[in-house]
Amino acid sequence: MKKLIKVIAFGLILTSLSVSLLNIMNRYPKKIQ
Repeated sequence: MKKLIKVIAFGLILTSLSVSLLNIMNRYPKKIQ
């Protein structure tokens, strides 16, 4: 059960990071391109 909880927590952190990255990219499209 502990491994499952760690995997779920890791997945949630990854999804939140990817969402924040997408938001930053949408806000500043000129800097990246």
